[in-house]
Amino acid sequence: MTDPVIRAYDTLEAAQAARQALVDDGFDPEVIEVRVMQSESGPVKNNGLLDDKDTGTGPKDEFGFEERTDAYGNSSPEWGASVLLTVAAEDDAQSGRAADIMGGFGAVDPQSRTRHIQPGRSGSSL
Repeated sequence: MTDPVIRAYDTLEAAQAARQALVDDGFDPEVIEVRVMQSESGPVKNNGLLDDKDTGTGPKDEFGFEERTDAYGNSSPEWGASVLLTVAAEDDAQSGRAADIMGGFGAVDPQSRTRHIQPGRSGSSL
């Protein structure tokens, strides 16, 4: 058995579509796992719960008070590859086939992102 093939997706729908394509291609559903990697509160960035846009940088009125505009509450959530799809392939040929299929749905290889972390820095770029 080879290392599992792991790919990250921005949406659950894309991961599910890739999973279905794998099953349609003959992969055993038992070797495929879809895992959502976000909390119940939603995406970390721009989720409306984090008020990081309201930092006192809005335009000022004639009295020096900030004018609140609609821009402060209209941010779109950024999901950022928060769904992982894993395939436990039997051999290198099956791994390659799985990677090709998974790549057709906008997948990102999480290992390619973590290779760019500088030595001595903690954290992941996912």
